[in-house]
Amino acid sequence: MDRWDRGPNLPDQAVLVDLANRRFHFFWIEIWPHEFYFVAGLLIMAGLGLFLFTSALGRVWCGYACPQTVWSDLFMTVERWIEGDRNARIRLHNAPWSLRKARLRGRNGWSGC
Repeated sequence: MDRWDRGPNLPDQAVLVDLANRRFHFFWIEIWPHEFYFVAGLLIMAGLGLFLFTSALGRVWCGYACPQTVWSDLFMTVERWIEGDRNARIRLHNAPWSLRKARLRGRNGWSGC
């Protein structure tokens, strides 16, 4: 038994444009020419839905839940915990090398340059 068996004298391909019989077979759906308005309407609604979904919820993903954002926030929290706030990091960067600066900057390289 073939997966796309549509009966006797019908094609058994998954996707087929049958121009002779004016039909379009898409997996288990058979679309006739007068039904393409519905297909076009569904595609337009899907495009608008994708646009509205990404414009509404894309900022939530990119701003708060994206792994890169989460990792960056975690990195900045640890950096703030070790080296201090922004002003303290700038002062540390501009200060001459000392044992404290070598200890704080030694492991994480030249951050802030």
